[in-house]
Amino acid sequence: MKVQIYMALHDTTELNSLLERQAPFYSQHFKLIEPHQPLPKNCQPLSQRLKKPHYTESLMTFSKSYQQQQQESIDLSALHSMWSQWFFGFLLPPLLEYALKSQTSVLHAAMNFKNWHWTYHQTGRVECFYLVLREDQVQRPTELPITLLERLLVKLINPIIKQLSTLSPVSEKLFYSHVAYCFYWYLSEMSLAQECKLNLLNQLFSKDTLLLAKGATLPHPLWRKIRLKNSDYPRIMCCLRHKLPNTQMCTICPLNKNKHKICKTAI
Repeated sequence: MKVQIYMALHDTTELNSLLERQAPFYSQHFKLIEPHQPLPKNCQPLSQRLKKPHYTESLMTFSKSYQQQQQESIDLSALHSMWSQWFFGFLLPPLLEYALKSQTSVLHAAMNFKNWHWTYHQTGRVECFYLVLREDQVQRPTELPITLLERLLVKLINPIIKQLSTLSPVSEKLFYSHVAYCFYWYLSEMSLAQECKLNLLNQLFSKDTLLLAKGATLPHPLWRKIRLKNSDYPRIMCCLRHKLPNTQMCTICPLNKNKHKICKTAI
């Protein structure tokens, strides 16, 4: 697969400008900073935000977005699921942009928990991620995008999901379903050559194992999370959003697919 190689950008201002040009919406929710730059006052480290007191407080605030009445019952699994969709929805597209622009320095920084901070929105969901880019993580040899994304799955996404699963009733499998769909949707939307796009999608979703260092393997967390041959219903697992008050089932829900099959059989 041919990858366009961009000139190395060592200035976070330039890197932020790159994201703003390529994905202006996500540039509002994802910032690269240098170690000496100040963080917003309400910004806290990723590891601290994913501890029970902070996480529980954010979920309680987030639940109010769906409740018309304070005592209204709410499905906890659906609530945790939707919160995590905001989380991964703001985290992953910018990292995909940098991976596909061969900005390996950003991806290497992203694999270290200590480099991550975030602020919360008034609704309790994530507002903005801040990734610290350190000098010793800038000069790196260029790697293929798929290699960077697979390492990201192992070193960043897997630990986050393991921690989230200890804080919520949602299974790791459903969290990975969110990650898979985010990758699938954003890659499908990007202006890439069709051959390049199909190659990346196949490598992400058509392998049952990941090859690690020294020949070790790991079950691929995105295996059987996406139907590549069914663009109408690519998700295999329901995200549960329809179980929240005042929230409809999404149009690509696999439950819709099953209903469609039942209707056709009845006819």
